[in-house]
Amino acid sequence: MEKYREILLVLSSLGVLESIFFGLYLLTIQGERKLANRLLSILIFALALRIGKSVLLYFSDDLPDHIRNFGLGAKLAIGPALYLYVRAFIEQQRFRFRAVYLLHFVPFFIYALIAAYVSNHTAFAPYRFILLQFFIYLILALGHWRQALQSSSLQPHELRWVRNLTLGIFLVWLSYTLHYVRVLPYYITGALMYSIVVYGLIYVALKRNSLFVVTPAPEKYKNSKIAQDKSQDLLEQILTFFDTEQPFLDPGLTLDKVAQKLHLAPRTVSQVINEQRQQNFSDFINTYRIGQAQVLLRDARYHQHTIASIAYESGFNSLSAFNTAFKKNTQTTPSAFRKLAKSG
Repeated sequence: MEKYREILLVLSSLGVLESIFFGLYLLTIQGERKLANRLLSILIFALALRIGKSVLLYFSDDLPDHIRNFGLGAKLAIGPALYLYVRAFIEQQRFRFRAVYLLHFVPFFIYALIAAYVSNHTAFAPYRFILLQFFIYLILALGHWRQALQSSSLQPHELRWVRNLTLGIFLVWLSYTLHYVRVLPYYITGALMYSIVVYGLIYVALKRNSLFVVTPAPEKYKNSKIAQDKSQDLLEQILTFFDTEQPFLDPGLTLDKVAQKLHLAPRTVSQVINEQRQQNFSDFINTYRIGQAQVLLRDARYHQHTIASIAYESGFNSLSAFNTAFKKNTQTTPSAFRKLAKSG
């Protein structure tokens, strides 16, 4: 490993620098996902601090204790930031940041305050707790993702993003944990793993910019009298109705029926879905129906049911429409999805 120190320094340092620039970019984004983006930037900055400390420690012979301590404490902010970001991304307009959430960061604040006053040996003493705290938040984040698989109206690529981000952060945690228990001999492994994760994040950001920047409202609504905050409130009302009443299970569901149930004008419902979800009404209800079909395809009690029966139970009125919508939303067929669910 010593033979490639220069290469390691470049790769790990670039990961830290690129993450800082990516975090700053996220802070500039306005719109519907502004809060989620800010929480993601906090996550990335916390990771950059932690990994930056690892890089400095590995390549420096005399790193001051206060820098070691602050970098160590940054790990206590990673888990909470990930957990809150996953919640904000999944819950969207339903998520509101409350002052009580700052309690998640209390351990980090404590480390930040004592960094200059204690030895690194003292600060490192509760490292097992730090790793455990990190792991607990990883489990909480994955728990929210699993719940979203069952009930969220997020697009499949959005759910994959949450899963892959959490798994990427898990790999960083695993690298440090395995080094701590002396399974991995090289301390720099965590920094290298983080660099790989950062490159993946940036690649996704370039390929799927919609994960961070919401597409502007369609031009046909540019003269709309619905204010942005009112539109978001109406979307929350629509989402709550779909989540609790499950009207999408009715094959004859129409825009007029939904509008009547919500005591809104059909044009208002259509406009809100277009503006806030970038979907037409048909695609919007099909997202829910495909989500319901995925639940049934995973359920062992439905393994003997035909694909057609699952399509009808999910709200579709024809097998061909179901197959087309399923492939569009998941990039796979219902049969292939069921086969993968059974093998998993």
